[in-house]
Amino acid sequence: MANKLELQSLVRRFREVRALDDFSLEVKKGEFVSLLGPSGCGKTTALRIIAGLDKQDFGNVLVDKKDISNIPANRRNMGMVFQQYSLFPNLTAYENIAFGLSVRGEKSEKQKIKALELLELVGLPSHGARLPHQLSGGQQQRIALARALAFGPDILLLDEPLSALDAQVRIQIREEIRRIQLDFGITTVFVTHDQEEAMAISDRVAVMNHGKLEQIDSPSKLYNSPQTSFVAGFVGSANHLPGELDSSGSVRVLKQRVGISKFSEHLGKGSRVTVLVRPEDLKLVSQREDNATQGVVSLKSFLGPNSTLGVSVGDLPLIHLLLDSKDSKNINVGDEISFVIKADDVMVKAVE
Repeated sequence: MANKLELQSLVRRFREVRALDDFSLEVKKGEFVSLLGPSGCGKTTALRIIAGLDKQDFGNVLVDKKDISNIPANRRNMGMVFQQYSLFPNLTAYENIAFGLSVRGEKSEKQKIKALELLELVGLPSHGARLPHQLSGGQQQRIALARALAFGPDILLLDEPLSALDAQVRIQIREEIRRIQLDFGITTVFVTHDQEEAMAISDRVAVMNHGKLEQIDSPSKLYNSPQTSFVAGFVGSANHLPGELDSSGSVRVLKQRVGISKFSEHLGKGSRVTVLVRPEDLKLVSQREDNATQGVVSLKSFLGPNSTLGVSVGDLPLIHLLLDSKDSKNINVGDEISFVIKADDVMVKAVE
């Protein structure tokens, strides 16, 4: 049965550093929530406090409205999958899965049934007799996931479980994790620094910065409607361009006047700002329009259906455009191009 998780005003200090600073979060029953943020933002600290592996200085951890803040880790009924798998090297895959059931005193027949079910669930029914060193990294992570689920945990905790895998395997395993999580209906908290990973499989993503929650929302809302300039700059890619506020509702950037998104800071007309423009919001124009910007292609990267262009414009930082590969196939490094901003509004922040 799925369980609701609540973190209430958590504070965790390490000497002068606040790893968590009045951090609150609610994860609904059966929901998959990712904690996303740069290194040192507090996401792993939050996960360890949920698991009982670390202790907050202030605040509470609740599961289904029951305060578990003072319950030791071995009594919290949390399933945890670590970055480095942590399988017992002397036990087979089957024995690793059954281990938690054995510790809890389950009868051997029930252990066998459950372990075999989970081997089937993670797609490794014929690998039960293999030792960890006889399994690939992706297979080891599947066994670690099966072990975490074997005893029916209240909450599943995943601490960057895919970071040691290569790119193709990561995509495969993250999809497997999501499928299994949905099959079980288990409330899940997933820690990652990889925004693509978080956006691909989460119901909601909690973006953290300096121990605080910046925004929690669905992946599409985070990307399309960021509530702070940090989220706008961290989620997805953005060009950071100099601009000047023209009025309360628009900004002058490059050679254009563009509307401002709702969260922009309250600055007066003429204020210098940094304008965040998504690469996909920059479009090529066939001729030099009055408001078009000209630049020279300094970099071209082919990404399959899409390609990126890095364009040099005066002394500005390299400006990136994301284009359909067929639209950029005849463009080469050294070519001069013209482009415009095609967006209803842009994101701005005060110059730091």
